[in-house]
Amino acid sequence: MNRKPIALSVVVVSLLANLQALGQSAEEPASRRIELQAAPGPIVDQFYMSYLMGFNFSARLRNLGNPSAPSFPAPPPPPGGPFVSATGILYRDGYVGIDSSGNLGGTTWYWGYARSDQIQGDNLLLSRSGSGTIFNHIHDAPQHGVEIGYRWRYRESDGSKMGVEASFSFMDLDLKASGEVDPRILLVHAFGLGGATFIPPAPYAGSYNGPFFLIDATPKPATIHLVSEFDGEVYGFKVGPYAMWPLNDRVSFTLSGGFALLLHDSDFRLQQSVSIPGGGTISTEIIRSDLGLLPGGYIAGALSYKLSDQFNCFTSLQYQNAGRHTYNVGDIKADINFDQSYLLSVGFSYLY
Repeated sequence: MNRKPIALSVVVVSLLANLQALGQSAEEPASRRIELQAAPGPIVDQFYMSYLMGFNFSARLRNLGNPSAPSFPAPPPPPGGPFVSATGILYRDGYVGIDSSGNLGGTTWYWGYARSDQIQGDNLLLSRSGSGTIFNHIHDAPQHGVEIGYRWRYRESDGSKMGVEASFSFMDLDLKASGEVDPRILLVHAFGLGGATFIPPAPYAGSYNGPFFLIDATPKPATIHLVSEFDGEVYGFKVGPYAMWPLNDRVSFTLSGGFALLLHDSDFRLQQSVSIPGGGTISTEIIRSDLGLLPGGYIAGALSYKLSDQFNCFTSLQYQNAGRHTYNVGDIKADINFDQSYLLSVGFSYLY
């Protein structure tokens, strides 16, 4: 039996069936075909980069001294009574008291000091440290930085989108303040040495009875000028959910919030200048470097404008609360506040 016609018939029927199926598929709407090709599941939705301008970063400088702290060296007590200061002030690094002569001629031998650097020219410097705020709100011009981030979309409905965002930011921090210090907080008195060519080496504690080395019992008030500067970098990381709603064909609004983490790496510089009447100016500088890790939170709103199918431009305003970072240098305590900062950003995003 000849099977060629049968085989040919089978091939023709199969070919016609396939052509009919292809014709039906070609007649399907293009939107249906695109829908069938769409891969379900989470996808990377957006990459963005922006310029940051930070506001309300501030610092505070306080002195934690105790004005009633005992002096070093301690004055040898006079017979029959307590020590009496010639100025009514208890200094932290020495003393000038009323001696057995009653400070005859305006001088006294009942004095002492702690360190050799307290002798400056023809003056002995004694200081008092009280508690109080030196600079309450140190701030400067807006701070500047950059931010890059991703948004993962996991749900879309009626044009609105929901997902998770994560970003990394860098900001340069520069805060500075200067001014004269309230003498109730920091005080320096200069006592004349009367042109003496020899001064007892530190630490020295003169007695009540004397007589020995004489110095002026009446001080010359010195002026203290401080310059406080915070200079460093702030690295930020944030992660949290976001929701995006279209306002029209080109404009959309995004609301986001979540966890924020700041890494603060900076130097705290404190310059002190003491001006002595008739004795010039003495300057000292302290530099302290520190690293702080500050957890907190953020909330942000953004407006986006569609430039093309893949590119948007946007601007956003973000509120961030990450606490404060503290430096301790002797009696000085410095706080940098990140607890009520605002970030204004302008940038571009690329949609995948």
